[in-house]
Parts: sequence; C-alpha cells; structure tokens
Amino acid sequence: MSAASKPRAPAVSAKLEAACAALWDLEQQTGQAALDAAEDRPGGAKALADLRTKITNAQRDVAELERAHTLAARLDREASAAGAVAMRAEQFAVMKQRAASRLKKAALVMEALATASKAYSEYAIETTAMVVALPTGTRMAFMGMGRNGYGGSWVGDLKTLIAAEAFRLTVTDDHGRGARLPFAQAPELTSDNPGALTPAIDLMTEAQESVLRDIEGQMKHLNDEQMAAAAAAKIEGKAA
Repeated sequence: MSAASKPRAPAVSAKLEAACAALWDLEQQTGQAALDAAEDRPGGAKALADLRTKITNAQRDVAELERAHTLAARLDREASAAGAVAMRAEQFAVMKQRAASRLKKAALVMEALATASKAYSEYAIETTAMVVALPTGTRMAFMGMGRNGYGGSWVGDLKTLIAAEAFRLTVTDDHGRGARLPFAQAPELTSDNPGALTPAIDLMTEAQESVLRDIEGQMKHLNDEQMAAAAAAKIEGKAA
C-alpha cells in the first residue's frame, strides 16, 4: 500500500462498531416495550412498533456495514499487496544498480592486484640484481624500515611494509563507512590511526639512500687505502 493511500477498513470498522452498539441498545429495550404492549399500557403498542422499526433499520445498517467492511478489508489487502510488489521492484532495482557498481569496484581491485603482482615480481628481480652488484670489498648493512623496524628489511619481501601501507591507505566515506584491504594491518597495537604513518615509499627511499651512502663511504675508504698503497709501492720501487 502506498504512503498516499490510507487503509479504508479502519474507518468502516469504527462505524460498524457504533452501529452494533446502537443495535444492542435498542434490543435491550425490547423486553420492556413488549411488556408494555402486552399489558395494554397507553402507547405501548405504538412504542413497540416504533422500536421494531428502529431495530430493523439498525440491523440493516449493521448488515450493510459488515459487507462494506468486508469489501474495504479486501481492497486494503489488495492495495497492500500491490504496494509490496512495487516496493520490492524498487528495492531490486537499487540492488541491481549497487551490484553493478560493486562489480566495477571489484574489477578495479583485481586490475590493481595484477599491476602490483607484476611490479612485485620485477622488484624481486631488481633486488637480486642490486645485491649481486654490491661493490667488491663492501658490505651491505641491515636497515629496517619504520618505527621499531615494523616494515622489515629494506631488501626483504616487504610483507609487513605492504600490510602497513594498506592500513595507511584505508579509505572511508563521510559517514565512516568502508573497509580495509584483507591484508591491511596496523603496525602498532597502540595506534589505530592510518594518517599517523609515513608513506611506505618514503621509508624505502630513506633506507635505500642511507645504505647507498654507507656503501659509497666504504668504497671511498677502500679506494683511498688502495690508492695510498699503490702510491707507496711506487715510491718504494723508485727508491730501489
């Protein structure tokens, strides 16, 4: 039943109830009226005849209102059913719209995973190539990323760093609705604020630059030592 149409049966029911009450009152007067007529009291016969007419009319009113109430109740049920049908159709239309939008969002997630999967594989290849290219005589210091090293080694699998970055990138709407990626994880139990985290790429960049500077320093030290040793050997050779 639509919001614009009101149920019809309740109003008829109220009138029917009033008519039944009126009929009951009239019927309660029958005994006294019949007794007055039987005892030939003045006006008794006429009063009984009038009462009979009123009762007949009241009975007719009750019968008509009963039929009216039956019809109104049926019409209300039909209107309610029609309203329910329309409401379900509207709800299903919204559901299909949301389902289509949901599928598009899922497709975006899968596309992003495909991009991430390819990039991660290439990251692993480049990591191995980088480590193999470590200059002779130098060593690569361990460097953890993030507060207390929650991001793991800067040359590791990035598992915890990726989980923390997924947590940092959590997005909710104006009503606070939304969800984190399944593998998102807060790096610290004491903080549940994604905005307080440093972007993962910044952590990696900082760690990498620090390690490369250290290796560069080692290279300079080794180079200086070797150049000094070569110079000393040259002087000794000339002296001999």
